[in-house]
Parts: sequence; structure tokens; C-alpha cells
Amino acid sequence: MYWANAKQNYFIDELYSMGYVSSYTGNGDTAKYITTSDDFKFNEWVENSNYKKYLLLSDEESLFRMPFYKAIGKILTGRNYFGLLNIAESIYGYDHVSQVPALVLNVILLILTEILLIVLMNRLNIAKEIQFLSIAMFGFSSFVITHVEYIRFYMLVMMYFVLSLILLHNMWIETGMRKFIFEEICFLLIIYLMYKNSEFAIIYFGAISICFFAGLIFLKQKIKSIVYGVSIAISGIIAVIGTGKLDILLHPNDYISESESKVSASIALQLHSPSLDDIKDCLKWITELFRDGYFGSWIIVFACVIAVTVYIILKSKKEVKGISETIGKPVKPDWNKFGMNAYFICILLGATTIFTAFVAWSGLEKWRYYCLGFSMIVISLWYLVDRLIKKTAPENSVKGVYRIIAVCVLISAIIPFKARNIEYLYENDASMINEVNKYNTLDTVLVTRAYGDSSLNTKRHETYDCVNLMSSESNIYAVNLNDYSYDSVDFPEKDFVLWRSTKRDISAVINDLTEHGYVVESLGRDHCSEAYICRKE
Repeated sequence: MYWANAKQNYFIDELYSMGYVSSYTGNGDTAKYITTSDDFKFNEWVENSNYKKYLLLSDEESLFRMPFYKAIGKILTGRNYFGLLNIAESIYGYDHVSQVPALVLNVILLILTEILLIVLMNRLNIAKEIQFLSIAMFGFSSFVITHVEYIRFYMLVMMYFVLSLILLHNMWIETGMRKFIFEEICFLLIIYLMYKNSEFAIIYFGAISICFFAGLIFLKQKIKSIVYGVSIAISGIIAVIGTGKLDILLHPNDYISESESKVSASIALQLHSPSLDDIKDCLKWITELFRDGYFGSWIIVFACVIAVTVYIILKSKKEVKGISETIGKPVKPDWNKFGMNAYFICILLGATTIFTAFVAWSGLEKWRYYCLGFSMIVISLWYLVDRLIKKTAPENSVKGVYRIIAVCVLISAIIPFKARNIEYLYENDASMINEVNKYNTLDTVLVTRAYGDSSLNTKRHETYDCVNLMSSESNIYAVNLNDYSYDSVDFPEKDFVLWRSTKRDISAVINDLTEHGYVVESLGRDHCSEAYICRKE
């Protein structure tokens, strides 16, 4: 709740999420995007309430207005996160833009994810103390807080991811083929649900399947490897052909101009020219991600390692007399207890490597795109920490080691409050928003570009920002900067607000206004826009 209160503004994708929710069932009168709807007009005054409705859930669009079986079918076949958010907004109320429904939903998803992580770590025979420490560090990390506060589907994707690992682990240790096949079907269903929210599920599915199949072959589990290999191959072919991604991958230039396929085509173009420098840059980015988004500082990590090492050495000296009788007696590792889990972590690390290579070569080094890679690394890390403690720490030092790690986890949890390194809070937007609120009922001239140009996201961003921050009582006049002329714009004679993207140069517009007797004063900038108050002298 602290971070929710600190959040000042929304990223464009968060406003898109509200648009998806408002058009989820198709029973209302709104489309997904304001800028592609029939309501959006250039060179014409339009009531902002006609735009704002695209960010609000209407009564007709509520899933509660659908028969139960149809609502469930809609959630399962559509982007289920937006279906769940539709339900949350319906319960909360939908008369104004608010982050509360999404925040509550994401907190619930975080709790479910952590419960599933505990289940997975139990299966991996990780000590209870390490489980609690890892859950605490996961939940209080800047990375996870960012995705809880971010009105998007990534917390749901992470929950599906952990559930898929539980199913894979069951398959890994399963000896009965009937149960193995049932769990594989459940695994494929979870991958399907994950894909309905994020296309990165295809990359994760491919990476983990390759490594899992290789693991079965390595351990000479012939029947399981044949069953798994055939079903995964069929599923993979259906996924690649059915989604149309294969043709985009092979012929990206044919899709680069299409708005629906532009992102996938851009990624495909990047993948056509991979380099080792991309890997190097990505690894550097990942180290920075874990420094800022998980540990808080490498100093904490180094201090923890040094403190634990020194503590174990000191405790070991006290146990020398007690272990003298056992010197020379070989200690046989219990591979029956830990061997299969160790192999499973190797599979996870292999999938992480493949997933990371994809992120590097596709140029997608952003926190939200690496949520699956992040989660795989975190699980593997805590497994290794648990094994190191069990293998190296004397029995009389284990509790002390846990206490040292607990202190470091506590320090890491405090750091975000000082560093303010939670993404998408936009705390620096507060100054402009406070100024805009003084004039948010005035008419607004929005200077943007036509929606057929190449800068698709930029041109939408300032529009959504303007619609969100201005009152429903305001009227908005969208100006196409491509064919701007002063005489073609119906500038008000009374005070009005001028709005632009920070990436747009509108000096020609401001100069024209000044020449025609207007005083133009900046109200400040937020993360994507700048607003001005214009007064007639």
C-alpha cells in the first residue's frame, strides 16, 4: 500500500490494460484503443468523457452481465488477466480511473505465487528457513514490487510459471506413466494460459522443453523421453504454425509495417543478426537488474558471503575435537535424496541460458520482459544456497548462518525505500500533475501526429496521458502536426491547456500562439508529456 500511494501516473501499457478491460466482452460500445476508435477525431472538439470511457468499465462490459459458462469461456480463451481485472473492477466500481482493483488483484496473485514457490521448494527439499528467507526477499524486492504495482499481466505469468515448474518437477521424479501423461497435459494447459497473456511463454516453453527432454535422454528414461518428446513436438508445431510466428520469423520485413505484428517482426529482425556482443551486454544488464532489483547492492551480497564464511570457519574450529574420530572415513553423498533435484536445477539453468540468449539477441532488456528469466535464476540461486549450507556448514553453525542471511535480507528489503528504484511509479510526475489539476476542466488542444506513422506507441502515449489527467468536463481538440497550420486550428479565445509529447517539437505552434496574443506558460513535464496554460492577453 505504501508503494501504491507513491505511484503518481501510469505507463502507456497500464492505460492500455484499462482499455482492454473496458472492451473485454465486446458487449459495450468501446474499442481497445482510443486512437483507433470512431470517437477519436482530428480538428474537432470532442468531450473528454467520450475518450475517458475507454479507460472505464461500463456496466455492459462487466463479466457479471454474462452467463457464468460464457464468462468462464471468455476468460480461458482470451487474455485471462484482463478477465480477472474486469471482475476486480466490477466489484470495486468503475466510475473513475483507479489502480486499486489491479493492485488488489496483483497482491492476490503475488500471495498465490509465493505459496506455489513454497510448494516447489518443498519438493526440492530446501530447508524451511531458506524457504521463508527466499520468499521474504522475493516479495520485498524492487523487481517484484514493480510488477505488483504495474497494471499488467506479469504477476499472473509468474504465477503460471511457478505452477508449471511444480508440474515439471512432478513429471521429472514420476515413475508411473499414467500420472506422467496427466501432469504433462496439465503442464501444456498452463503454458497455453500463460501464452494467452504473454507471447514470451512460447520462448520459455521451447527452452524448458528442450532441456527437460535432454535431461530424460541423459538419464536414459526412454519411455518418458519418447512420450514427452512426441507430445512436445506436436504442441510446438501447433504453437508455431497456429500463432503465425514462424512466417514472421522467416519473413519479418513483410510484417514490419503491420501494427499488430510490428513488435514480433522487429524482434525477428534482431534475431537474424545475433552477436556475442549482444550476450555480453545482456549479461551486464542482468547483473545490474539483480543489483538494483533484487539484492539492492552488491555490497550486501559480499558482506553476507564474508560474514557467513568467517562464521562457519570459527564454528568449525570448535567442532574439531568432536569430529576427530571421523577423520579418514569417507562421507558418501546421498544422491538418492538430492540427485534428481540437482539435475532438475541443471535443467532450469539450461532453460535460463536459452531464454537469456533470446532476450539478448532480440534486444528486449527490460525488467518486465525478463520476469521468467529472473524467476528461474532466483529459484536456482536459493537451491544452491541451501545445498552449500547443508554441505559445508557444521551443525552448530546452521542457525547462525540463517540469522546472518536474515539480516542481509532485511537490509535488502529496506533499500528500495531509500533508492526509490521501483519502476513505473513516476513520482517525479507529481509536480506537473498538481499544476495540471488546477486547470484540468479547461478545454485542451492536443498536438500529436497522425496515427499511420511509424512512432506508434509515442503518438498514443501523449493522447492517453492527456485523456487520463484532464477532467471529463474538458473538451479535447486533437491537432495533426503533420499538416498543422494556425488558421486550420480552432484555438479557443479563452484560457486553454496546450498538450504535447516531450518527443514532439511544437515550437512552431507556440510561436504562432505568441504572435496572436497568447501568453504560453509551461505547467511542467511528466514522463511523456508537457502541458502549457495559454491565456489571451
